[in-house]
Amino acid sequence: MYLAAHPAIAGLRAWQADLTAIRHALHATPELGFEEHATAELVVRQLERYGVDEIHRGLGKTGVVGVIRGRAGASGRTVGLRADMDALPMAEENDFAHRSTVAGRMHACGHDGHTAMLLGAARWLAKTREFDGTVHLIFQPGEEGYAGARAMIQDGLFERFPCDAVYAMHNWPGLEPGTIAVKPGPMMAAAERVLRDLEPSMGAEDFSFMLKQRQAVCQSIDVEATRTRIMRGAGTPTNLMIAPGVNGFVAELNKRPPYDPEASKKLLADAGYPSGFEVRMNCPNDLYVNDGEICQAVAGMLARVGIKINLEAESKATYFPKILSGNTSFDLLGWTPTTYDAHNTLYNIMATPQGGQGVFNLGSWSNARFDELTTQIGVETDQARRNAMIAEAMKIHAEDFGHVPLNQQALAWGLRKHVSILQRADNIILYRTAVIQ
Repeated sequence: MYLAAHPAIAGLRAWQADLTAIRHALHATPELGFEEHATAELVVRQLERYGVDEIHRGLGKTGVVGVIRGRAGASGRTVGLRADMDALPMAEENDFAHRSTVAGRMHACGHDGHTAMLLGAARWLAKTREFDGTVHLIFQPGEEGYAGARAMIQDGLFERFPCDAVYAMHNWPGLEPGTIAVKPGPMMAAAERVLRDLEPSMGAEDFSFMLKQRQAVCQSIDVEATRTRIMRGAGTPTNLMIAPGVNGFVAELNKRPPYDPEASKKLLADAGYPSGFEVRMNCPNDLYVNDGEICQAVAGMLARVGIKINLEAESKATYFPKILSGNTSFDLLGWTPTTYDAHNTLYNIMATPQGGQGVFNLGSWSNARFDELTTQIGVETDQARRNAMIAEAMKIHAEDFGHVPLNQQALAWGLRKHVSILQRADNIILYRTAVIQ
């Protein structure tokens, strides 16, 4: 659809310099999810300037809602227009005058443009009011993984500002200026993230990419090199999220895709990232064996295929509060199961975060069939059927690259020479298995 002939275009063009200045100001001062205080203040000032009928702050922490009533109101119709406001935790390398002035923060997804566009619409609607009904202008915080829409809804967004329909748009740099692209059905309605979790003390990553990107990450990591050079043989490369010996382990599924940087580059190109991309990685440096060194090595390997990692290695005291609050795009996580059965990992690490499950699925990988199987596995008493369900669930997860497993870290126990004991994958000591010579 081409919009050059729309009657509003001429009026909006008269404000182009003003709206561009707003966009540049937003771009230069990016703020992360639920931290958009200055952004919200800018929005409020502009809405006051435009003369909208009502302005409401603080929905979903830093969200703003403006209300504009049309010249006629007999229809009683209400429409919501929504834009997101938050930036990404990325360093900007552009050199134009309005580049980010905040270290490690950038409007890389265009939310500065979205906010400026909605302000432009607000200005036009408040001036002309040539419509029957009410328009609610929804400036949403925390879109980038913070569930800002949910926060606004929980704060009573639609009870206070009911909408017959809500409209939003996302910039698409590849389209010709003045063009809008639409398609039937859902589009850009979710962010998919891959969490790299391992077990019993394995590494895992968490960030928002689709299948080809996740596979590209997996095949760009040389786990044999990390085993020999960093873990010095005290770790076993894995493709499964459980260790040998845990009930449900299937050796046939524990074969990783081959290390192949060239294949990773092709996958990235096919996914629309021929030059790679940049992402932040959070990593503890005092939690697992050689955890900081592993993250440094992985960052170097990913750089070879064009994925630039901004590594934040930190103490577990600051690492866990950060990742458990969702403030991460890519992270290293280890897991030691509390039971000797696969269901522990399926339920806590891999299932969709909801209703108590998936608490440590920080990347929110989700598959409906996987969740169905996990529920059934929790109650099935026939061992053969149960193991078949576990195998199916593990296969779904592996084929979807739901996480990027690295290695199963060896558990180190100290024993005297005349003592032997069974060492289990869940790190539980069974004293009845001890033999003293």
